[in-house]
Amino acid sequence: MIQYDWDSGHVYIPIGARVGKVLVFDKSSFNLYYEYRTSMVYKNWTGPAVKNSHRFNVSYTIPVGKK
Repeated sequence: MIQYDWDSGHVYIPIGARVGKVLVFDKSSFNLYYEYRTSMVYKNWTGPAVKNSHRFNVSYTIPVGKK
């Protein structure tokens, strides 16, 4: 998300990429992904700015009773 500071007039632009896979089974699924994010523009940004961020996620959907 691009952020703009009205007081200082500075801009912060993060950029990143995400790759992942959803594994679907009969009664559940796994969502796996890896994400890399860095700051494309952050010169003179007054708030916190991420230089490099790595995220690995594994999510499991819990089966719900039959309908």
